[in-house]
Amino acid sequence: TFTLVIPTQAIDSVSVSLRAFRAGQALKSSTKDVVVFPLLEARSSYSSTLDVANDDFDLVNFTFAQPPGFQNGALHSPHPYPDNSNPTAFLRIPIIVASEGAILRYNDVALVEPGSPGVGFGNANFFDFVVVEASNDNGGTWRPLADGYDARFDPAVWLAAFSNNQPGDASMFRTHEINLLDTFPPGEEILIRFRLFADQFVNGWGWVIDDLEIQSEVTSVAADEPLPRVFSLAQNYPNPFNPTTTIRYALPRSADVRLTIYNLLGQQIRTLVDGRNQAAGFHSVQWDGKDDRGGLMPSGIYVYRIQAGDFKKSRKMLLVK
Repeated sequence: TFTLVIPTQAIDSVSVSLRAFRAGQALKSSTKDVVVFPLLEARSSYSSTLDVANDDFDLVNFTFAQPPGFQNGALHSPHPYPDNSNPTAFLRIPIIVASEGAILRYNDVALVEPGSPGVGFGNANFFDFVVVEASNDNGGTWRPLADGYDARFDPAVWLAAFSNNQPGDASMFRTHEINLLDTFPPGEEILIRFRLFADQFVNGWGWVIDDLEIQSEVTSVAADEPLPRVFSLAQNYPNPFNPTTTIRYALPRSADVRLTIYNLLGQQIRTLVDGRNQAAGFHSVQWDGKDDRGGLMPSGIYVYRIQAGDFKKSRKMLLVK
């Protein structure tokens, strides 16, 4: 096994063949067309709502889309996904693993074929799966950051929807957290990709990925750290929650920030950030399920809303008791 480095300044398709010599005889392989693309500058953190298309990802059978049933754009596999396929979303920004707070977090819906009962990830009878992988050798080898999974991850919702041939929708989103330090040491520079594996048999609706955060726990950025590219408001975590949850947001420049919580009647019940000016960077705040007077709120759906300069965004969260 060897690695071939092909210099490139833009995403392009190139033809590659190998030639070797044995006993003076030239042996040539068949020619294969491959897509090459440049990596972007390495960072210690990354955050994106994935609402709109961007150049941070190289996509193979993934698209930025907003099909019926979803309130925002996100990364979608084909619906349904084809048999014998490997849809992949590759983050072109290398991540430098932090010594603490090295958490990768995202929301998803994975309605993919379940494996045989009792069979674990890695077994041929696990069938279709989705997995988050990373590489520390420029993509030469890829390692799962956590075990791959299928519709059985959420039997009550995902597996039921798969069995009933039901399409995914925003109510099915679930949150995942992966500690990068479980796989790589601090300081390691890694590439990250999201991959759906499909065998040649049964398929399903597919996979959608939203609200990606990588090592975004810091409340500001140092002078030599890249700033967020856009304003964003991430999905709270955990969700559903009891008794507390964390809300994260990103500011590409300093702004007066107001973050408030409403019930479904539109009544404001809590102010988490009161309009003060905050520096550019990644920020987070916790909600303890109480109103401004300290009263405990009942179970139900609540809306949290941010206004930062001209940027406005709202999301829903579920408090359960």
